[in-house]
Formats: sequence, structure tokens, C-alpha cells
Amino acid sequence: MSIRPTPSCMTALRRAFTLVECLVALVIVAMAAAAASTAIGSGIAAQEDALRITLAAACAESRMTEVLTTEYGVVPNLAGHEQPGALMASDGTAMPGLMAEMGRRTTVEAQPQAIPGFAGLVLTGWQVTVTVYDLDEDGDERELAVLRRFRPETWEETQGATP
Repeated sequence: MSIRPTPSCMTALRRAFTLVECLVALVIVAMAAAAASTAIGSGIAAQEDALRITLAAACAESRMTEVLTTEYGVVPNLAGHEQPGALMASDGTAMPGLMAEMGRRTTVEAQPQAIPGFAGLVLTGWQVTVTVYDLDEDGDERELAVLRRFRPETWEETQGATP
């Protein structure tokens, strides 16, 4: 006596995914893809913000270098505001790329500095602040970088000599 598979037995052996199982698997894959694309989008936005902040810091440093290397009496003339799109490098050329979307504000204030540990020693000089910003979607300023430095008047400059 031999046992042969019956037609009902063969259909049980060839069972495949049902439509409901396929739909559940499709929903799970779609949710995973949506989560991955959201994470990638957030990463790209964070990278772009980091790039803007780095470029803004370079732009602020460029202006601060100009202030610190300028003759003491001329420093107050460097105070001003450059609107987004009007940002210029120290050589007079327009700032490239993302920097063209940034604005820069330079303030110069006379502010003597007392030196800690040296009673009565006060240096005269300029407190210089350079702020670099861009505009958000609403047109409001968003600060990207702020630099503050004290530019002292040197001994040579107080004596009228060139350093």
C-alpha cells in the first residue's frame, strides 16, 4: 500500500502569502522608509546649518582681522552695517556662495579696560563687536556668529609713532 498525496494535501504544501499579509508588510516597509527619509532630511538640515555657522564665523573673523590690523584712530570708521547681499571681503570683492545671503554688523565703542592684578592700570581702547546674521523664512534676523574683541591703543600709538 502506497500513500499518495491527495489534492487537498498539495494545496496546503504550496501555501503563499495572503493579501492581508502582503499589505501589512507593505505598511511596515513604508513606515520604515518614511522614518529613514525624515532622519536623512534632518541630518542634511543640520549639516547646512553647521556650514552656515562656520562660514559666518569666517566672515566675522575676516572683519575682526581688518579691525585689529587697522590704525587705531581709524577703527571707529569701520563701524557699520552691511545688509545681506552687500557683504564685501576686505579686498573689496563680494563674498561668495552662502556668505552672500548673510549680513554683518560692526560696532565700535570706546571702553577702557582695567587689568586684573595691576591696581590702577587701565588701558584705553575700542570694544569691537562683529555680528553676522542671515534672514529666516519670516525675514527676521538669525544670529550666526558674534565676535567681541578689545583693541587697545598701543604705546607707540599714544606717542604718535607707527607700530
